[in-house]
Amino acid sequence: MRTHFWIAAATAMLSLQASQGAAAKPSIGTLYSFCMQSGCADGSSPESALVADAAGNLYGTTVGGGAASKGTIFELKKTQTGYTFQELYQFCPKSGCSDGSFPIGTLLLDTAGNLYGTAYRDGPSGSGTVFELVRHRVGWTLTMLYGFCPTGFGCVDGMNPYSGLTYLGQQSGVPYDGVSPLFGTTYLGGGVEHAGTVFELAFGKNRTAPTLTTIHTFCAQQHCLDGDEPRGGLVMDASGDLFGTTETGGVKNGGVVFELSPQGAAFGYTLLHSFCTLSRCADGQAPAATLAWDAAGNLLGTTVQGGANNMGVVFETSPRQQTTKSLYSFCPKAGCKDGALPESGVAMGPQGILYGMASNGGKANHGLIYSIQGSVEKTVYAFCPKSGCADGAVPMGGVILDSEGNLFGVTASGGARSFGSVFKLTP
Repeated sequence: MRTHFWIAAATAMLSLQASQGAAAKPSIGTLYSFCMQSGCADGSSPESALVADAAGNLYGTTVGGGAASKGTIFELKKTQTGYTFQELYQFCPKSGCSDGSFPIGTLLLDTAGNLYGTAYRDGPSGSGTVFELVRHRVGWTLTMLYGFCPTGFGCVDGMNPYSGLTYLGQQSGVPYDGVSPLFGTTYLGGGVEHAGTVFELAFGKNRTAPTLTTIHTFCAQQHCLDGDEPRGGLVMDASGDLFGTTETGGVKNGGVVFELSPQGAAFGYTLLHSFCTLSRCADGQAPAATLAWDAAGNLLGTTVQGGANNMGVVFETSPRQQTTKSLYSFCPKAGCKDGALPESGVAMGPQGILYGMASNGGKANHGLIYSIQGSVEKTVYAFCPKSGCADGAVPMGGVILDSEGNLFGVTASGGARSFGSVFKLTP
């Protein structure tokens, strides 16, 4: 079994124009460095994107740290003078880790301020969980909504959810209502090939215990032409169609982009693109991050490998035309100063500029934030310019943008204690 806790999906949106057309030089500030408490009780190695509420408070997860070193959920509460760190939950408080461990996926918020997510491992059968962290007047409590592989044999429902969850309306920014179905993927499990699944988690009347339905099992076609190992999350359009990627499988085993469309009580599968179909995988290989939408309804993503220099690409897929094209191939020159191996996602920013993060490459080879407009790629910020990487190193999980154009994200290492940080980038 392969795990990739050292890297995850990333997105970015930023406008770098200053007055009179001159580009402003971004400045970065560390909002929190992890492992500041004894034994890293506050968490270590954040690898998933942050999520913000209407008040600007930030929420995220770490895959390490906490009392059992199984990961944490944290909040950075916005104040008039900055941000205050608070740990909300430590995973595996009891023997057996029935609540799950290693929460690698991005959280989502509902209208009541509760948080939802997935844990990659442990749970009742050791194969991961879907959880809800419920807000109270004082404190939070975690409820396990589903534990994968409940029979302990076969795991036809899937195992090891690597990414977070999605729901109808998330694309438009509407908060989750707390009752409609949730959708996600598992990296493994789902039949004899253990190639992963797509699932729906639906609550009963009066929000009784949810029921999980597997809506697609990968490697259902010969030679896994439909894909294998969905590492990235799902996105959903306004019609309820789901879109995602798999890291392997497809015509040349380079991964795929797929669509699942509601057809009555079931979902129909459509293969949108198989990677590595061009010579030397010029179209890319191994998409590992969650897709994003542009204004025209195209899907944007990255591959970890492939491209002109085998260091990954940024690609665009048109679901309507079922065509895919490469927008940029990383590392055209020695040193990969433009970034390399972009296992993070991308997003469309103002004026049609595309933004993303690479966890490798850059001046110090500790990753960077980049922009792409047309075929021109630019470095927005390269991490670790000074000894000790106090600004962070290996940016992971994506960045989010506030109303003032500031960027917020995490690094998996670096910071004051070298166990990761939360940063704010001001254009």
